[in-house]
Parts: sequence; C-alpha cells; structure tokens
Amino acid sequence: MAENTDLMDIYKKHTASLDKYTYFLLTAAGAGIGFAFQKTEGAHFSWWLLPVAGATLCWGLSFYFGCRTIEEMQTSTRLNYQMLLIQQNKHPGLSVPTAQMKHLALKKIDETFDESTLKAQNYAARQFFMLITGAVLLVAWRITEMVHLYCCASGS
Repeated sequence: MAENTDLMDIYKKHTASLDKYTYFLLTAAGAGIGFAFQKTEGAHFSWWLLPVAGATLCWGLSFYFGCRTIEEMQTSTRLNYQMLLIQQNKHPGLSVPTAQMKHLALKKIDETFDESTLKAQNYAARQFFMLITGAVLLVAWRITEMVHLYCCASGS
C-alpha cells in the first residue's frame, strides 16, 4: 500500500509542476504583450514595428495554447477520475455494470484520455514555441530600431 502512496505522491507532484509551468508561461506571455504595448505607446505605425507586432501575435498565440493546455489537462484528470469510478463500480451512469459494459466504457475512456493527453502535450509545446518566437521577434525589433535610429542619426 505504501508503494501506491509513493506513486500517487509522485503523480501529484508531477501534475502540480506541469500546472505551475503552464501558468508561468501564461504569465510570461501576458507580460510580453503588456511590455510590447508599453514600449510602442504613441508610436506611429511603420514597417519598423512589424517585428513587435509579430511578437505580440506570438505571445497571444502562446497564451491561447496555454489555455488550451489547461483545458486538456483538466479533461484528462476528469477522464482519469471517471475511469477510477468505473473500475470501482461506483460510476453513477453504470448502476449495474456488466463486465462487457465496464470493458467498453473503460476502453472508450482510455482512448479519449490518450487523445486528450496528446492534445495537451501538443498545445504545451506550441505554447512554449510561440513564447520563445515572440521573444526572438522582440529582440529583432529592438535591433531593427537601433539600426534605424543609427541610420537616421548619421543622415543615411
């Protein structure tokens, strides 16, 4: 029994860590959007601002993918709970489950669980990629801005 408790503790810590990481990336994307708006406040639109616009778009997508990651993780947790209820014959939808009903329900939930977990992993990867892409675009914008200022200051 202690082995199951240890496994459950590791599972809970892993899940909590994934949640914190996802929320951290959400916060970073939101901060990036706020920073971009603050840095471009009052600027007239020109092609020099395209990299920062791209960065803002990437951070918006990162935020969206982070929200989708959380939704899919919640779905996986709910499905896992449903699976446990069925295995313990406590699911309210299966009042007197036959072995075949139980097997079919578990098979369907397992398929949906795997699908949801894969979606969560894909969304998480996209969330991170878009956050980093936004940061790279912001750096590109700052470099472009410095080159533009240098060219304008030197009369070129």
